[in-house]
Amino acid sequence: MKYRDEAKDEVRKALMQVPFAAGCEVTEDTHEGFLVRYELKDGTQRVLEAVVLGQAYPAVTLRAIQSKGEWRGEPLVVAPFISPETMQLCAQHRVSCLDLAGNCRICFGNVYIAEGGHRNTAVRKQRRPAVFSPNTPISSAILRRLVHDVDKPWKLKYLSEALGCSIGLVHKVKSFLCNQLWAETTRDGVRITNVPGLMQAWAREYAAAPQGIRRFRTDMTPDQLEWRVNEVRSRNGIRCWFTAASAAAHYTDAPRPEVFHGHIHPFRVNDFARECGLTEVAEGGNVVLHLIEQNSILADAVEINGSLLVSPVQMYLDADDEPTRTLALRLVTKK
Repeated sequence: MKYRDEAKDEVRKALMQVPFAAGCEVTEDTHEGFLVRYELKDGTQRVLEAVVLGQAYPAVTLRAIQSKGEWRGEPLVVAPFISPETMQLCAQHRVSCLDLAGNCRICFGNVYIAEGGHRNTAVRKQRRPAVFSPNTPISSAILRRLVHDVDKPWKLKYLSEALGCSIGLVHKVKSFLCNQLWAETTRDGVRITNVPGLMQAWAREYAAAPQGIRRFRTDMTPDQLEWRVNEVRSRNGIRCWFTAASAAAHYTDAPRPEVFHGHIHPFRVNDFARECGLTEVAEGGNVVLHLIEQNSILADAVEINGSLLVSPVQMYLDADDEPTRTLALRLVTKK
């Protein structure tokens, strides 16, 4: 079995780092992995059954856990790479987990071992496709269409034709979402089933991607600035789409935030800043302009009360506060 010997070594290293550990011995190879006898200094002995997976996508891991039936010891999943989503899944099922870089969460009896931050080269083999990247418009457009109506099952052929892309690319995105347990495939098509999990992961990846931002300062109040933004669009045709808390204020008619966030095409920034009387700053500021690199960011944008707003999905991705993300999630799920 591939990875079995490496898995044995990592299990031994992880278990023996406990100060009260006395011994750790692999006693038997099994069809799915191996058994380990673990002894503590007080004479307590435990048996662990390790299941070794080549890939530990949440869906793959869940199937392995559910199909196991009766465990012959404390359950443990070992794989080259284990994502945060898979680690959380294992915790929910009271199954320990460990990757071949030593990152782990092992919990049974009086033993609790949590290791993280070890660089894992295997992550490249289980890397997320570019559906989360703002720089891959087609994959991003597929995902945004699926999230547009999370209660609706979408046919792959329809998505391919509607978005003008290959059905193979649509299938790739669908497989990725299903592997992460964020979507399911039915007779009627693919449907998003775990909106919060999907959006949290998407926001993490989105925030980590390089993005163009320019910062400015203004002495105008939030209401005055919003009036000026809309007046400039009406007079000069320079469009700026409100996002993050600035969009949330219009979706709910809440108080305007002190810091304005908006999306704008890069070639219009200087004219926009001049017309609005903004002063550019190196950091801080109370006007943050996100530079639009791909128009997929503007998918499902709307106009409310004379202001252009990004979709709730994009509002969630740009937000840096929980109230805005909570509202955006409610709008996405229509609850």
